[in-house]
Amino acid sequence: ANQVSLSGIPATIVGPDDNSSYIVVRVNPGPSNRGAALGDVVISGSSGVQIKSVNAWTYSVVDSFTPASGQGGTVVTVAGIGLLAGGSSVKAATLAGTTITKVISATSTKIVFVAGGRFHTGA
Repeated sequence: ANQVSLSGIPATIVGPDDNSSYIVVRVNPGPSNRGAALGDVVISGSSGVQIKSVNAWTYSVVDSFTPASGQGGTVVTVAGIGLLAGGSSVKAATLAGTTITKVISATSTKIVFVAGGRFHTGA
């Protein structure tokens, strides 16, 4: 393979590009809105052949972050899509450079946690 795109955004090939079974890519920054987050995985070969998996990739996109500011102990909700990036839980997170103190709940569309310190998101 000589090119891979995820939801229309080129990925960087970092692993074997001459392997017939798999290829390793680094995901580049994705879209900033939900409408462009879901899309195809397209692998292009040097012969021009394309292999496509339709709607097989979802970038993580934050739709909302509330409240926009607070202090340690504030319960914060982040809503969006793909927030667990294919995983099943949040292992660790920081907010304004401070480690959060507790994850209350986490799904691919909403994460609720307790802020560890003062923060302002700029929203």
